[in-house]
Amino acid sequence: MNHRGDCIRLDPATATNGEYCGVDYTGSPGGGNQTTCGSFNANLCAPAGIVLSSQCNSKVTGTCDKGVAGDGKNGVQMGATLTIMGNGTTDNGSVTGAWNNMSANALSPIYTTDAGTFQDPTATHKTPQPPLASELNSGSRIPACGLPDGIVPANSVLGAYQYYSYDSTTRVIDGKQLQFSGDVTFSKSSGNCPGGIFTPGVSQGSSQFPTYIFYGGMNVGSSANITMDPGQYVMAGTKTQVNLGGNNNIDVVFQEQGANITGDSNTGTMWLFTDADYPGMANQLTLVPGDKTAITNLTQGSLYFKDGSINLNGLIGSANTGSSLPPSLNAYSGIAWWQDRRNSDVGYNKAPGSAGCAAISAACTGDDGSVIVCGSTSDCGDHNNTHLAAMLQANHVTKTSPGLVMDPGGANIAVRGVYYQPRGAWMNFVAGNAGFTCNNAQCPLEIITGALLLDNGTVSLNLAGVTNPVITYKPVLIH
Repeated sequence: MNHRGDCIRLDPATATNGEYCGVDYTGSPGGGNQTTCGSFNANLCAPAGIVLSSQCNSKVTGTCDKGVAGDGKNGVQMGATLTIMGNGTTDNGSVTGAWNNMSANALSPIYTTDAGTFQDPTATHKTPQPPLASELNSGSRIPACGLPDGIVPANSVLGAYQYYSYDSTTRVIDGKQLQFSGDVTFSKSSGNCPGGIFTPGVSQGSSQFPTYIFYGGMNVGSSANITMDPGQYVMAGTKTQVNLGGNNNIDVVFQEQGANITGDSNTGTMWLFTDADYPGMANQLTLVPGDKTAITNLTQGSLYFKDGSINLNGLIGSANTGSSLPPSLNAYSGIAWWQDRRNSDVGYNKAPGSAGCAAISAACTGDDGSVIVCGSTSDCGDHNNTHLAAMLQANHVTKTSPGLVMDPGGANIAVRGVYYQPRGAWMNFVAGNAGFTCNNAQCPLEIITGALLLDNGTVSLNLAGVTNPVITYKPVLIH
């Protein structure tokens, strides 16, 4: 979904903060890992089709300064269709490299000037962001659990609470990531607060789909084995950075470095990546005691994976046998991971009166997936860079916050459902064995992202078509 002027603040080739402006996809320059795609092989496999929204077709510093939309380089890309913004003659997005259809024949792009084709697909339905499940229960405030120095004891069974870190000496909230190691289980019925500071609230023990909140985010170490009951897992802001080499530090709200994480397969889990200003979070924060400045000042962040094994299913609608999902969340069935729309290089519409809205010319009218402010080189009603900067500051966005990085290693992420990122976000598969694999096969996964970057090595993104794409919100079983 990178449009003209939407910039990725990360250069995977040089590991320095750079800008890919308007680029949707860069294939592996070294050929990557051409894995099975139907009966053929490819680095990028999208049997349900590919949509590239950028019109950038020239290299102009600050606008399209590091490539063209859909730059295939030395890799092989396959998809049922390839739709590109443009009229087929001038001012088009363009592709290079080998692009094939599912029969391994040359894939001819389809060009269209219909702007609706390239909207954030959630805007088509005027869909608000997923609510905090805890807020659906009459705004109930869930218990809070403060852990000294953010350390989660091994062999813990954690309740459906809000979790935060505090300094073990001063007992002041410090905003650090929660550190996980050993065997840890999340359970609404048998979990508790393993020491530290406990603040009672409304129990979620009887909730069909409880909320777990982690202020500062999560850091899951190599020795961790995490088991997740059905529920919503919210990573709420970060002050943590990971170094990718050189001067390249990225803000990270979730990181794992060799862990094993398994989620529920009947109802599924929803991971939500945001900050402490997400709708409904202020109500929950009232139960966190003491000075909460370290929490409210946290920024948005990216996701970082290195080694490890993750096996998760998106939400499975309540009409399906075995699912306990509340019908009120059926509109989000299929969602596995959701990155906050506000964590973007452009300004999405928000509720009237939200932070940052007063500075822009287009009034905030509601959380509906539309973009109301963007930079001077982009494509929305308000092109004022000052207005955009005010919105990004209000949204706690940094130049490296809206992304996902798979670092060199053997990360195996099996996610089934839908992974949503807003415009300007990115996925970077760094050299090594990195990608999404479900039992050594293609994952039934739909990805909505700003840009996909495949580096050298055996990196690849191989998908299977999903039965529950995000743009229809049908409550069907994901298999």
